[in-house]
Amino acid sequence: MTTIASVVAEANHLASLIEAAARGLKHRRHQATLGPVRARLKGLFADYFRRQGEAILAEVEPHIKAALWGQPPPIREAARNGGKRFAQNLIPTSLQPLRFAVTDGEEADWQKAITDAIVGAGKTIAAELKAKGRALAEDVPSGYLREHSLTKLTGGFADTTVERLRGAVADAWDAGGSYDQIVGAIKGTMDDFSDTRAGLIAQTEGNDAYSFGRRQMADEMGMTEKAWDPDGECCADICQPNVDAGWIDIDEDFPSGDSEPTAHPGCDCGVNYRQTIGEGS
Repeated sequence: MTTIASVVAEANHLASLIEAAARGLKHRRHQATLGPVRARLKGLFADYFRRQGEAILAEVEPHIKAALWGQPPPIREAARNGGKRFAQNLIPTSLQPLRFAVTDGEEADWQKAITDAIVGAGKTIAAELKAKGRALAEDVPSGYLREHSLTKLTGGFADTTVERLRGAVADAWDAGGSYDQIVGAIKGTMDDFSDTRAGLIAQTEGNDAYSFGRRQMADEMGMTEKAWDPDGECCADICQPNVDAGWIDIDEDFPSGDSEPTAHPGCDCGVNYRQTIGEGS
């Protein structure tokens, strides 16, 4: 005779098998959804940073020329140790291209990718726990998107962009850089944003949405406990204490203060869920 306890025990057995092969979100069952989502998000962010860089350069180029060619050589020579001030004047926080607006198409692409991550996450955990045909409520992705729009996210890019650009420009100026070298410093910084940073943001944002979807489905399915699933490279200071905590109540936060991953940029950890044996019996 099948009892609730036996069903729960079987589900927990499956969870233990998953836990034994812990690879976080790097596991292929997750990457089937996350791989395409991350690729689309990386392309979106890379294009955004490329266009932002072009707009910034168009805005500041005349000021670079004026600073280099509008001063007599002795003044230019005396200013070589003033790179920080020069960079602050050249790239003020209020510089319009730093608050570069996203297009309607980019917002739509963002919403589609994030929705796919959340819906795919729900299907993955349902399959893990043998809940065939179970799906997330239709309003779950829209609820997430109300709090995590691309427009809101890009507002936070500006602060980091200012800091990195100012540092690159100041270094070039202090080294007595020519017009081409200062412009090159700006281009190089934005190129790095378009590749390395775009990939990191895509990974983190995609994982956040995916982990959110798993948590929502776990709640809908009556799961009561969770355990941090390390990616095999989890950081010792932030993620490892979460792993060491073992199974905890689903409503508790892990030692890092997070309900679920990500715990830091580039975090590839996941979370496994189970129901306490005897729950509801």
